[in-house]
Amino acid sequence: MRPTPQSIVRFFQKSRKRHLFLTGSRHSGKSTLLAQIAVCMNGNLSDGHSPDSAPGVLPGITTRGVPGQHVLLTDNETGRSMVIGEFDRTLSGPGNQMRPVAEGFSEVGIPALKRLAFGSGSARSAGGDDTSCSPFGDRVWIDEIGYLEEGCPAYCNALEYLLDHRPVCGVLRGQDTPFLKKLKARKDIFLYDLDKPLPAVGCILMASGTGRRFGSNKLLADFGGQPLISRILAATDTEPPIKRIAVTRHRQIADLCEQAGITAVLHDLPCRSDTIRLGLEALGTILPDASGCMFCPCDQPLLSKETMEKLICRFMGQPDYIHRLSYAHTQGSPVIFPKHCFHELMTLPADKGGSFVIRLHPEEVRFAEASSEWELRDADTKEELALLQKMAEHF
Repeated sequence: MRPTPQSIVRFFQKSRKRHLFLTGSRHSGKSTLLAQIAVCMNGNLSDGHSPDSAPGVLPGITTRGVPGQHVLLTDNETGRSMVIGEFDRTLSGPGNQMRPVAEGFSEVGIPALKRLAFGSGSARSAGGDDTSCSPFGDRVWIDEIGYLEEGCPAYCNALEYLLDHRPVCGVLRGQDTPFLKKLKARKDIFLYDLDKPLPAVGCILMASGTGRRFGSNKLLADFGGQPLISRILAATDTEPPIKRIAVTRHRQIADLCEQAGITAVLHDLPCRSDTIRLGLEALGTILPDASGCMFCPCDQPLLSKETMEKLICRFMGQPDYIHRLSYAHTQGSPVIFPKHCFHELMTLPADKGGSFVIRLHPEEVRFAEASSEWELRDADTKEELALLQKMAEHF
């Protein structure tokens, strides 16, 4: 399933990349999705608009093809258009039968890119950095960059100069020309491929503890007027979404999870390894194409949704690695394991947990920084719970 425009925007923001580009095969909906992303970034959704609302005139460049005739490049801010490609039936097709027209690039495209790079369009005043006059701030929008640009090196240079000086959202044609490959390889570009959906991620909520040190079932203890476990149920209700499964020996916990739409697995087995195995067995049935699975304790009440989303996004960007939450030099939970670790997790020694697998693959571990050391703290005793309750007032 393709994520929503809002999810892609949030994923992009958490990637900390400067530019957002969409790519994919022909007719995959790249331009439509770009327009929806523009609406999200413009904040119209908070004003009651739907993601399908028209974003208005975007500061940047638009190219549109007329099959069998030509391709037009338009400077969105001036409205000026010129042909940058003419149909030539002698060229190999069916999608590449346009011959570049240098005049269109040089007379409309390059001047527009230079103006945008220097910020003298509507997105920025000519004499300064004030972006308040534009609803889109400092960002430039380009729909799309294709194979014709390869025929005009000066235009390619102007595009790269723009990327070095202004944040850009755009569409890249789903081909591998040298210039397109060069753009896709830039470290400052977040590239979402519509032909390759985001990795599916599961989440095992580890809720099988007996609460011996606490003196009772701590996950049902009051925390801000709700059971303690409610905090982690809210924090794991993320964008991008994850498929959650609670593994517990407590009927009340299972009921609370099921009321939140979370699959619950009840058991009476003794070991932590049992909880991990049962969770992965359930995940294999519910989400067989999972690329990774998060193992999340339920007694860290100050874990935030923002931090959880950061961890998930880091995994989705590097789905072959183990991703672990940390703060400063302290390593903690949750942890997301890639699919190639599932067998080792399913066959853990009886007295071992996920850290056993982490020690087997130290070179594969990557870290996502929590916003505070308190996010890593758990409530093993009533005293620790009281301290975390007090700290919650500052979050």
